[in-house]
Amino acid sequence: LYPLLRDPVSVERAAYELCQDCAAENIRHVEVRDAPLLHSHAKFSPSDYIDAMLKGLKKGLKEEEKSEISQKKSEEKSEEK
Repeated sequence: LYPLLRDPVSVERAAYELCQDCAAENIRHVEVRDAPLLHSHAKFSPSDYIDAMLKGLKKGLKEEEKSEISQKKSEEKSEEK
């Protein structure tokens, strides 16, 4: 994975997809561990890496929360019938 996670877009996408994969497997808690120094280079600092990772995780979490809310509303409607 090291050659693939060398720019902000790739890191953000990988973090976002991690959230999707966890949601699909019904995993509710995950500890994300990584080594930003391994992915950094002259145009992509460790700080940039962390920012991109957090952006992807937040995006994935926000999407999962929306999905859970809509699922609960759908279940409530079906219970009312």
